[in-house]
Amino acid sequence: MIWQDLTGRLRPGQDVMIFVHEKPDGDAWGSAFGLGLTLRDLGYRPRLIRPLHNISVTFSWLPGQELICRIPTEELAIPDDTAVVVLDCGDAERCEYPLDVSRVLLNVDHHISNPGFGAVKWLDTKAGATAQILCRLLIEAGVRLSAAAATCFYYALVTDTGAFRFSNTGVETLRVASELMGYGASLDSIREKLWENRPEKELVLLHSMLNGMIPLAGGRGVLCPLPYDLVVSAGIEAAETDTALEMIRSTQGIEAVMILKENEPGTVKLSLRTKEQLDGAAFMSRLGGGGHVRAAGATIQDSMDNVIARVSALLTEALTDRQG
Repeated sequence: MIWQDLTGRLRPGQDVMIFVHEKPDGDAWGSAFGLGLTLRDLGYRPRLIRPLHNISVTFSWLPGQELICRIPTEELAIPDDTAVVVLDCGDAERCEYPLDVSRVLLNVDHHISNPGFGAVKWLDTKAGATAQILCRLLIEAGVRLSAAAATCFYYALVTDTGAFRFSNTGVETLRVASELMGYGASLDSIREKLWENRPEKELVLLHSMLNGMIPLAGGRGVLCPLPYDLVVSAGIEAAETDTALEMIRSTQGIEAVMILKENEPGTVKLSLRTKEQLDGAAFMSRLGGGGHVRAAGATIQDSMDNVIARVSALLTEALTDRQG
């Protein structure tokens, strides 16, 4: 993989559409803004294409907000001379828009489930984040990153590796982080926004999760249901469950914790975090999802009660097998 695989297929000033997965997380946002800012500095015309809804306050401080171009899903049209870049999508179907994969120029991802669509594929399942892959190729090519782009990329690394605590943190992850610091990544801004300025509603969320916990397999597993009425009344967004989820997962004796978030009646989003024994990606594949060994997800179309019953049985079985 080399950076010139992409730039060799672009012409000066070309329009570049950047797409990310549904309900973007820190890696998706940070990678998209970091790449977009860098492409703009290099003379291209990048745009981050999003449906018509606002960006969460969790990510609205990141540099590059002006790159967002809001287009309703049904109105998306990609001109023939526009380059298409897809970031952090484990599968093309996870993209926020239904894309013709034959139109995808660049596919950058670190999820093991990625089938390798696109003319140029930068895939590395050992990378701590999609941003790590982008930074490695940029740095190797001698591209000088702006402080704004470095901040976005560093934020992506921090969020997808749990501040470099997760098992997906490797030597190269830390090397890239060091390089980004050298380019002027604002660690003060990241620290303030990520850990010292959390929304008050996260306390409501944590309270609800603790009160509603369902222990499984002798306490080695925990389910945290978030019913639709709570999600609506508290205004809970995807990224805002991460802090509470990690707090519960880090408790002694717990191997796996799963949030069951009912985004709308009859649609439940599952988010799983594991410690050492349970392969989260393999487990979630049984439910039509995927992800990483220690962090995975899935979406099930069913009532919350039915999903709880189904997941409880599967997770209890999985944790009991590994205990024995």
